[in-house]
Amino acid sequence: MLDLINKMFTSRLKSIVNTIASNFNDVYCCILHKRAVARLKAKRDPINVLFFAIFSSVWKYDSLYWLMKKDKRFNPIVLVCPQVNMGRESMLDNLDKCYNDFKRRGYDVVMSYNENDDSYIDARRLNPDIVFYTNPYDGLIDSRYYIDKFKNTLTCYCNYGYILIGDRWGIALPFHRRVWKYFTEYDYSMDSKMSKIKLACNNRVPTGYSLYDEFVEHQQSLHLKQQPFYKVSGKKIVIWAPHHSIEPDNKLLHFSQFLFLSEYMQNVRERFEESVYFVFKPHPLLKVKLYETEGWGRTRTDEYYNQWAKSSNSTIIEGDYVDLFLFSDAMIHDCASFTIEYLYTQKPIMYLADESRGKQFNEVGQKAYGCHYLYKTEKDIDEFIEKVILKGIDPKRSEREIFYNSFLIPPNGCTVAENMMNEIAKSLGI
Repeated sequence: MLDLINKMFTSRLKSIVNTIASNFNDVYCCILHKRAVARLKAKRDPINVLFFAIFSSVWKYDSLYWLMKKDKRFNPIVLVCPQVNMGRESMLDNLDKCYNDFKRRGYDVVMSYNENDDSYIDARRLNPDIVFYTNPYDGLIDSRYYIDKFKNTLTCYCNYGYILIGDRWGIALPFHRRVWKYFTEYDYSMDSKMSKIKLACNNRVPTGYSLYDEFVEHQQSLHLKQQPFYKVSGKKIVIWAPHHSIEPDNKLLHFSQFLFLSEYMQNVRERFEESVYFVFKPHPLLKVKLYETEGWGRTRTDEYYNQWAKSSNSTIIEGDYVDLFLFSDAMIHDCASFTIEYLYTQKPIMYLADESRGKQFNEVGQKAYGCHYLYKTEKDIDEFIEKVILKGIDPKRSEREIFYNSFLIPPNGCTVAENMMNEIAKSLGI
């Protein structure tokens, strides 16, 4: 009994010490940020803004980059950084895809890694005054570029996906606590779960979700764009977007129904060949995880992906998806961020889970989840396609419209990018 008491006391003491140390580090970062702000207020040259990009598919700074590019006060650059948690082959493949995508879109972009001599660029040589991150997780980006290497630089972040789960890992990791500006989708104090998770330094700034700007911009010019190859005359476009969380022991994040429904979705595609064109939009991490999954592996995974790529009424799209969403007619998915993001289109959407899945969401997430048609059995997928998509019987239409007007329009009568840039300019006095 005495040993148990000693262990409990020791564990409790360690927890208190760690909390104190963590809070001290948070406050120390705030002090360093104030010093950096003072330095930049005295700077006469344009502010160098360096965006650390990992995946082009989750890039959320398009509008902000171009807004800064047009403003003489800022000099924005994109640095494509390596994703190191999935092996070298995946890292090189993703680096090339990301760099080429940004180059194609006209960004001022720099590659961080040189495969020929196995060298990495020192980001500090680019003289960043402000660094924008696209992902908060330690161990995903190469350690040379993680936030702890830029304590004396002003750092910013907006969530790459709309936060739906009211847990600390989503909004209060050491990364979230130590960025200079944490731009959030809405005021978290409005949500009972989110409001309980406070930060030592009040760095959260509600600006709206950055993808809003892209949807509005693309929607306004959609009539000028060439019809995509998947826009087949007489057929509805349905996106199937499976998540990557297929590990059965992943208690923190386990959304995916892919292992249960992969073959059935092929069957659905075949049965609706005459009326529906399917776009397979897998999470970028799904393939590499399937390579390592028992019963799948590289050969079966590649064959499965090829079936979607080469069938007469389907294709695969793995990159940017705003235009895809706008040209589509409906979505079937089990992702987290798409729960919100597809609602920007106000089109029908089905979640591949029953009502119990929504209980893990915060209040806003539960409202978004309530706008979905829900899957309980395979029959529900068929009925969603037959009744809602093909016949237009859509009883959840008004719910989606109400949610859009309540939670998806940014504050201050500005775009999200304008809110971000105005906050930075105000803080720096420029």
